[in-house]
Amino acid sequence: MRGIFSLVRARIIFAKGAATCNFNTSYYLLPRVLRRITTSEEPEIATFELPISYDVLTNRLGLDERRFDLRLLVDPDPDGYSGIRGELQDCERATNGDCLLAWNTSFDPPGTHPIQARLLFYGKRSSDNIKIRGPALSFVSSNICEFEYFFSEFDALDAILYAKLPESNATFTIELKTPDGAHIKALKGSTSNGVIRVKWDLMDDKRRLFTNESFDALFNVTLSDSKRSQTMREECHFSGRR
Repeated sequence: MRGIFSLVRARIIFAKGAATCNFNTSYYLLPRVLRRITTSEEPEIATFELPISYDVLTNRLGLDERRFDLRLLVDPDPDGYSGIRGELQDCERATNGDCLLAWNTSFDPPGTHPIQARLLFYGKRSSDNIKIRGPALSFVSSNICEFEYFFSEFDALDAILYAKLPESNATFTIELKTPDGAHIKALKGSTSNGVIRVKWDLMDDKRRLFTNESFDALFNVTLSDSKRSQTMREECHFSGRR
């Protein structure tokens, strides 16, 4: 591990530029800026490209996911180790070899969020950790729905379709589909307290019991005051409780 850290201190392993550092601390500043990438997964997923070589990070240094953590800090805390929000995210290889950071924004409140990239190398002791952070940026989420982790699972009895809204009054249609797009059922309603909460008895439009392990819930919501409309997708999975 010390050898890896020596290499990191010597070059910070970035294929497209070195980071500035203070050798008296374990803090480094990443000079590169996140670049927003447009995909087909908006508005739920916000994707950013970071010009760090994914292959160098995972292969050339012999590192695995247990020894480093590259992620977006969303509403970062002062120590720079974690973010208050942005729990659901992933890091994967871009087609050009850089790192792609994908954040599922649908489980966080809408509005403006400071974000920054953070690369953390774990040492044998916490004092050996090397932390690298990029400059802070602002990201604005215009999501209408804010989902809750707890309600993204369902059991053998029913499923609770839940979302918080930025306004009190709204009308909605929730279309349930299989992961491959087949229609299951549509549920309509309205709310006056800024919360959608609908119980589904797992029966489809033909009163057949839904027995698959997952489904997609497409929330089509129109806010009554601002007249804003948006469709957002939530993936729901069977909890295993029969």
